[in-house]
Amino acid sequence: MQQFITTLDFSVLLNTDVLLQLAKGIAVLFGGLIAVRVLVYFINRYLLVRANDQIRLLIDKTVRILGMTTVIILALTTFGVNPTPLLGAAGIVGVALSIASQNSLANIVSGLFLISEKPFMVGDLIRVSDKLGVVHSIDLLSVKVRTLDNQYIRIPSEKILNSEVTNITRFPIRRQEFTLFLPYATDLNEITTILQSINDENIHCLNEPSPLVLFQEIGAGGIKVLFGVWFVKTDYVVTRNSVIEMIQRRFAERGIQFQVPLFQAIGSPSGPGTGPSSPPLRGFQELEGTYLAGAPSDPIKPRPDAKA
Repeated sequence: MQQFITTLDFSVLLNTDVLLQLAKGIAVLFGGLIAVRVLVYFINRYLLVRANDQIRLLIDKTVRILGMTTVIILALTTFGVNPTPLLGAAGIVGVALSIASQNSLANIVSGLFLISEKPFMVGDLIRVSDKLGVVHSIDLLSVKVRTLDNQYIRIPSEKILNSEVTNITRFPIRRQEFTLFLPYATDLNEITTILQSINDENIHCLNEPSPLVLFQEIGAGGIKVLFGVWFVKTDYVVTRNSVIEMIQRRFAERGIQFQVPLFQAIGSPSGPGTGPSSPPLRGFQELEGTYLAGAPSDPIKPRPDAKA
């Protein structure tokens, strides 16, 4: 180390021209970085006022990458370094990496399709396969989603393009449906009146379009009623919870019991309410999107040949 220091020609390093060139290079580097930040701010502040968050993120990242690359090349040129060999080496490395990572190329192409097609945007609530969450960011390689229990999920763009995607909050308003099973002796006119009053009194439910009360069928498990309310997409959770609470309270006040479907009462022995010693179901329970409550006054008994 000492020998290396003794071989240095400090007269060259302390040369005025060298110091000036070094100062210019540093000035170009820091000045360029500041200019890129100012350019990004100007674009976001004035040129992308009406653009959505998805376009903003894409343009922001593109401008930053291109701007920083340009600044580095200019700084190297100012330092007296020829950037051509570096660019050539970077190109070769890029080709080698692209060949070695074909999945990344597939994700990039899929990301371009997603950005052009716009099946969802940042802030939308989507379901991809068994994943449900709010879109956090959309990149070429992947889509980042924040689940309702605040988990961070990265989904490759190729998987999203090849999967069925449900955009729950795409439109300004949507309909939330509740399926109820009622005993055969239920007064259906009274049910219609109660459900209509729930829609009218709930501040999160819209009057236009009108709510839906549909008597779907009379089956082995009772009368199946579909109740649908319209709401603003941002009120998804509060509407769902408040309507369920009002249904349960209003029906309890009128003494209306809920029928347990036959398949729920005599289903597999491991399910709730299926064995002779199992207690009857009480209160609301979510079963594949269907809301049930209570139990008939005479619980359905399992068949004699059913397994205990």
